[in-house]
Amino acid sequence: AETTFVARAIDTDSKSLQEIFLRAARHKGSAFIEIFQNCNVFNDAAFASFAERSVRSEKTLQLEHGKPLLFGKERDKGIILKGGKNGLQTTITNVGDVPEDKLLVHDEKAETATTAYLLSQMGEPDFPVPLGIFRAVDRPSYEYLLEKQIDECVEKFGAGNLEAVLDQGDTWEVTE
Repeated sequence: AETTFVARAIDTDSKSLQEIFLRAARHKGSAFIEIFQNCNVFNDAAFASFAERSVRSEKTLQLEHGKPLLFGKERDKGIILKGGKNGLQTTITNVGDVPEDKLLVHDEKAETATTAYLLSQMGEPDFPVPLGIFRAVDRPSYEYLLEKQIDECVEKFGAGNLEAVLDQGDTWEVTE
């Protein structure tokens, strides 16, 4: 939906969650945060397969702006992009099997949302679950654009006068 700030976190990772909330609060524009939150009553352990601390390094991919997409206990697995007849696809590779410049580097400020969308589609069982900030793009907010449009109209036509508009033409008055 071209949201300019998109992130995902696990409820038990308070350090990442704090950073994401802070960045979202400071972001000018719309922000969307998905939080994987356990509910002991209705879906206990729903995210345990990747959120438990014992498996998190193997089953999640921590997104870091400007850094290659690496995961695993030894950070020995990476994500690359491959194109083919089915379009652009993410693929897991062993870090030593490809040149370092072939690994996908995370760019949360990319102008298009293509890579952020591809990352959002990754998940179990074939891929690690990406966590962190997918996208953080600076664009003029609706409020800024509206104020700019009003300022341009005032500059071009002068300040408006509501009374003059209401009193022009045929008017009528209700009396007792």
